Amino acid sequence: MQLKGGLAEAFAPLLPGGADVVVDATGASAVPAQAIAVARELPWDDALNVGARYLVQGSYAESFAVPYQAAFHKELQFLLPRDTQPRDIRAVLDLMARGTLAVRDLISAVLPPSEAPTAYAELREQPARHVTIAFDWSR
Repeated sequence: MQLKGGLAEAFAPLLPGGADVVVDATGASAVPAQAIAVARELPWDDALNVGARYLVQGSYAESFAVPYQAAFHKELQFLLPRDTQPRDIRAVLDLMARGTLAVRDLISAVLPPSEAPTAYAELREQPARHVTIAFDWSR
């Protein structure tokens, strides 16, 4: 999938109501503003609804900015776990094996590791071109 526009536009066909959980595993400071737009809206009513969760799983070298008003209106809950546990990895692998979590739709390109320098340069120079790139280490 090639990314046209922002993350919200890319994910709208897959998640028309927005995401209950947004996982930022990029560590790229430009991502939070776009990723927050993917989170579902919180209705303005008297229901006891809980806002979507924004899980920062990426490793940020420095601070990153959060667009306060966008996060506030969605009542986002920010989770900043320090690490994963083996049970977390097993749970994700199980979801993928059962087809419940289809990550292939989120991968823009699958490349051999020999193309990593070109891929990383492209991600830096044209960040809107790909959602993510995966490397096939069997090639």
